Amino acid sequence: MKVAIIGAGRMGEALATGLVASRTVNAKKIVLSDPDKQKLKNLKRRLGIAIANSNKEACRKGNLIILAVKPSYVASVAEEIRRNVTKRIVVSIAAGVRLKRVESILKKSKVIRVMPNTPCLVCEGTVAYSLGKKVNKKDENTFLGIFSGVGKCVRVSERQLNSITGLTGSGPAYIYLIANALIEGGKKQGLNEKLSRKLVTQLMIGASKMLGTCKETPEELIAMVTSPKGTTIEGLKILQRRKVKDALVSAVAAATKRAKELAAQN
Repeated sequence: MKVAIIGAGRMGEALATGLVASRTVNAKKIVLSDPDKQKLKNLKRRLGIAIANSNKEACRKGNLIILAVKPSYVASVAEEIRRNVTKRIVVSIAAGVRLKRVESILKKSKVIRVMPNTPCLVCEGTVAYSLGKKVNKKDENTFLGIFSGVGKCVRVSERQLNSITGLTGSGPAYIYLIANALIEGGKKQGLNEKLSRKLVTQLMIGASKMLGTCKETPEELIAMVTSPKGTTIEGLKILQRRKVKDALVSAVAAATKRAKELAAQN
């Protein structure tokens, strides 16, 4: 299977890096196109992938095409490549751009809409996807065979994708904000940055694994750490007083709202 990625922005680069790292696709069978030729050369040197001089050239070399461009560019890029992607699988990762919009241009292509996130870079992404009208089971399996290499794939209805964009698409930034705050907290209590970051990183790995493998709810997991008149309860009192939970819920809502606005524009 040959994969063409149109766009070498953050997600295009993350997907290319993850596919190479997971060995899901041979690096030489990944071709990337982007207006930034220097960036393409750097990625070719770092990952060993192929690069193309144009989007059309990339599509001619790929069996599965990933549109990793900004939402405002999807229509123009789709129009540009539509004759080069006939009967091929085209994966759009643009936030807010609906399937019917892409399908209206790529009438003879098999379109899948995907919301991945940047942890695809380290093969631990969240990949939510919805299928277009022409996609059959074989096409879906082909898609899963590639994208399962960069993360966990979850099939959802398209109407859920805006909410997923606000939650897991934007979510890594919320987690990094929390991590940064905890690292700073450790530093202010006398730890150096290297040690504080190492501890916080393992803290998040361990907590995530418990969340994913234990049967307890998040509330019950909190209770497992908390004891009356102990240290944790004092920290939680501050977080509750500062309404950290409410702030994170509002962050997801705001990002979802923006995704819906982009959908209305596209």
